[in-house]
Amino acid sequence: MKGTILYFSAFLFALTAISCSKGKKSIDFPATDTYGQNLLAMEDGDDLSKQTSYSFSAVLGSKANLKVVFTNLSEEIDGQPQAVWAYSEGDGWVTSDYESNTQTFESNDDGKIIQEITFLFSPGSFRMDVYENSSSVTSSKTMTW
Repeated sequence: MKGTILYFSAFLFALTAISCSKGKKSIDFPATDTYGQNLLAMEDGDDLSKQTSYSFSAVLGSKANLKVVFTNLSEEIDGQPQAVWAYSEGDGWVTSDYESNTQTFESNDDGKIIQEITFLFSPGSFRMDVYENSSSVTSSKTMTW
């Protein structure tokens, strides 16, 4: 009987440790936030409106890491994309410079991270590669405006 209780206690401890670990790396994407629809919660192929603000937000567990890479697929004129996006300085994001038609947004905090993104000039399109707790792409979607 003592052996059964000991094994059951060890099982419960392991299950609790696994559950707590998963919660610390959790990433949730709310459907909407401060600036409107959340780009990270939208579906592949969704159409966006130009000059409309969108939220770019997530809720991260204490050990979660999120990186998102935008690649501009828009037509170029004189070597520059005709359609672009603009973003605000957000909470919890570090944003790289726009280079070679790509821009990287990386989390640097846990809890709620958010910034505002607006798409300018049209028509345009971009691919969004998402890295959730990974160095490999965990999801990808293409959107147009």
